[in-house]
Amino acid sequence: MCIRDRTGAANAAAGVGPLAALAKRAGGIAAERTIPKLAGEPFTRWWRRRGESPATGDGRTVVLWPDTFTNYLTPSVGRSAVAVLEAAGLRVVVPQRPVCCGLTWVSTGQLDGARRVMRRTLRTLAPALAEGAPVVGLEPSCTASLRTDLPELLGPEDLRAAARLASSVRTFAEALEEYAPDWTPPRIDRPVAGQTHCHQHAVLGDAPDRRLRERAGLTGQLSGGR
Repeated sequence: MCIRDRTGAANAAAGVGPLAALAKRAGGIAAERTIPKLAGEPFTRWWRRRGESPATGDGRTVVLWPDTFTNYLTPSVGRSAVAVLEAAGLRVVVPQRPVCCGLTWVSTGQLDGARRVMRRTLRTLAPALAEGAPVVGLEPSCTASLRTDLPELLGPEDLRAAARLASSVRTFAEALEEYAPDWTPPRIDRPVAGQTHCHQHAVLGDAPDRRLRERAGLTGQLSGGR
């Protein structure tokens, strides 16, 4: 059975009341919530089919972090991010092997498991980090974990590599502002409503995001993180 067939079966099962109830109970999901549908094609699969960004001019190479939410639930976010980064003149690469920030393990107290996946991530990203490529995160919770949890949890033997990764992590808006300062976003000129992600509010900050919205002509109410 191919991945698309398995995804369709999982989504169909999530719509069956008794099966969905069992899955929610096993996963600790509130009964009132619906189980989100998995995307038919994960972002990383689309990326492999599409191929890497072409090398154009002096554009900086950036590593786009394929977090779980983007990869399996909202791959359109990843595809859109690639389009914007390339339009800004940057060359995008995506890790060839699975990576994980370890946040799931950290948030559930499984610190040994978190350290294992973090070390695996360091090994996977080592070549790109050695070349000075920044790591661009789309999901604030993963981005914050890479910047703070990872260097705090790993021991002295991993200190240098962990510090290098943490210092290389950028949010999407930070990457555009720092590595494509002459790029001008298209003017949208419309009001929007939004809320700053709690991890961004507490750890990352959102000043570059606010400036990017202003440059694109997006106005309106934006509340702080909760």
